[in-house]
Amino acid sequence: MGGIESNKKRIGLMGGTFDPVHFGHTGLAIAASRELGLEKVLMIPAFIQPFKRDRYVTSDEHRLAMLEIAVSEANVYLNKNITSQDVLEISTWEIEKGGISYTFDTIMHFKDVYPDDELWFIMGGDSLMKLENWYKGKELLSSCNFAVGTRPMDDNTLLDSTIKKLSIDYRTDIYKIIKPMLNINSTMVREKMDNNEPISGLISSQVESYIYEHKLYRDDVL
Repeated sequence: MGGIESNKKRIGLMGGTFDPVHFGHTGLAIAASRELGLEKVLMIPAFIQPFKRDRYVTSDEHRLAMLEIAVSEANVYLNKNITSQDVLEISTWEIEKGGISYTFDTIMHFKDVYPDDELWFIMGGDSLMKLENWYKGKELLSSCNFAVGTRPMDDNTLLDSTIKKLSIDYRTDIYKIIKPMLNINSTMVREKMDNNEPISGLISSQVESYIYEHKLYRDDVL
C-alpha cells in the first residue's frame, strides 16, 4: 500500500460497542478526521463484538440513539470550529448484518462501497498491538490503512516499533494520531453510573440525560 494517493478521498471507519458512547470515542474520531483530512468518519456500532460475546450489551435501539446524539453534537462542534460540513456519520451495517461483527468483514464491505477511495480504520494503540491475532488479522492488516490513538500512559516506544514492523510486513500505512486520547472507556462510565458517581466530563450532557431518562446502567432500576 505504501504511499498515499492524493486523488483519492479518505474515509474513516471506527467500530465499537458504544455502550455508552463517550468523549473518548468522538474525540478520537475528530482528531483522526482533522489530522488525516478525512472526508468523513463512519461510526459503526457492533452487533456482537468478538471479544464481548458473553457480556450483556445494551439494546441496539439505545446504543444507536445515544450515538446519534453524540455524533450530532460532535458535528455541531466541527461546523463551528473546523469545517462547514458534517464529518461524522453512523453506519448500522454491522447491526443489520447480525452475527459476530468481525472487523475484517466490515472492511471488505466498505471496500466494495468505496472502491475508489482510501479507507482508514481508526483504533486505539492497545488494539493495534493485538491486531495480528484478530479474526483474519494478517489479511486485515493488508486491507486498509490505520489511524492509531494513544493515551499519555501508553508505552510509545513499544507502539512505535510495532507500527514500524507492521507497516513493513504488511505494506500498510499506519498513522499515529498526535492528539492524545482521553483516558475514558465505557466500562468506567457504566461503573460510575452503577455507583451513583458523577459522569460529567466523560459523556455529553444530552447522552447523560438519555441514560437517566431510560434508566440505563443502574442495577437498582433493572
